[in-house]
Amino acid sequence: MLNLLKSRMTLGLLTLIWGSAALVAYIYGENYLVLISLGILAGLLLLPWIADYLSPQMAFSMPWIVILLFSGFSISEIHRPIGFLAHAAIFSSLVVYLLVTDIVGAVEPIKIKKIQFDQEFSSVKSGTILFVLLGIAAFNVIYSGYIPLVNILMGASADYLSFGVKSIYGFFNAFANMVGLTFFYLYLTSKKRRYLFFYVAVIIIFLFLVSRQNILSLLVESFVVYSLLRARVKMRKIILMFTILMVCFGALGSLRSGDIKILAKVTPQYMWLPDSVVWGYSYSFFNVLNLDNLTNDPAVPYHDAQSLDPLMPSFLRTKREEDRSFLEDDKFTVSSFIFPIYKDGGLPFTLLLVAIVALVNGLVYRRCISNPSMRNILIYAVLYFCALLSFFTNFWFYLPVIAQLPMILALTWGQNKSQEEADAGAVPVDRVII
Repeated sequence: MLNLLKSRMTLGLLTLIWGSAALVAYIYGENYLVLISLGILAGLLLLPWIADYLSPQMAFSMPWIVILLFSGFSISEIHRPIGFLAHAAIFSSLVVYLLVTDIVGAVEPIKIKKIQFDQEFSSVKSGTILFVLLGIAAFNVIYSGYIPLVNILMGASADYLSFGVKSIYGFFNAFANMVGLTFFYLYLTSKKRRYLFFYVAVIIIFLFLVSRQNILSLLVESFVVYSLLRARVKMRKIILMFTILMVCFGALGSLRSGDIKILAKVTPQYMWLPDSVVWGYSYSFFNVLNLDNLTNDPAVPYHDAQSLDPLMPSFLRTKREEDRSFLEDDKFTVSSFIFPIYKDGGLPFTLLLVAIVALVNGLVYRRCISNPSMRNILIYAVLYFCALLSFFTNFWFYLPVIAQLPMILALTWGQNKSQEEADAGAVPVDRVII
């Protein structure tokens, strides 16, 4: 209990130190922010009693700290300092998230030494689900008239952004992601190779459709499921896996969009950086630049509920003219979860959403520890991905991702047995609770 509170309070204090440094940097015009952020990052990585990568605190705060590191290096010609309002939005969101999750986790969760096997899928049921996935994928391919990866490899034009029938393809992405995650869970609990085969098949489908977001979400969610079912992965292995993932992500991105160093206008002194690092920089720091442009507009917030549009199927959405006036560069349209919420309701609405998300994430994480059922583990894996990639976009309001939650609830409805009924087939699990 003491270590639990100690680690969380330390993480919160480190974030408060960062916020104070950001304020000082703004007032005095000195870039103390980078050094403070480096110290925070080193502390998070070097102190093992803090670095529980599965905790909702780490999932949400770590990427933002890395972005703050990027803010201190003029990697791109477009690079410029971030204003106070954008810093305030990021800082206050971090503080609210950490405080709410600390309150939720103030009581030590009940430790369960065993975990149940959930009902397995039969070979026929598994094959049927995969057949349905292939059928929906084939329908979208026929409608579009091409397979994105094949077109790219043949040197032809492949507009992957307009691929497929919008609502049907969006449903396919969520359904395929949920199915792939379920197959991975069943493989870990049953050791039957057919589930691993079906899981790999889903990844291959995403690869042919050049869906980096789905590949990334499925891999991240699978990593969370593995860590909850088996044991925490050592930090050096995480760094290795992250490096490989970033290299693959960068290669696929260059295949789709071209040379990232040209697109991001990398300065000559940083041309030596690997493409994967430049992709990471572009999909993080440009988000904050776009947010900075938004927060400096006196007409914001608009109070038009536009942030809720991604929760609706495309055929039900109100057609709006896309506003690109806040983009620092037209090639980088990502803007973090804060952007659409702030644009709708300003900072109060943003912090309200952060508090709600932190409450849900904290509660579900505790349930994963106290009752590690299939439903709880799969749901937390999806929520973890949304928190981890919050710097990219608002996945909590992004239907192809968040629609996995009702699908998981429907899939696992009535399957959860009591712990007493499942003890006969229980599997010991070693967990680290921080």
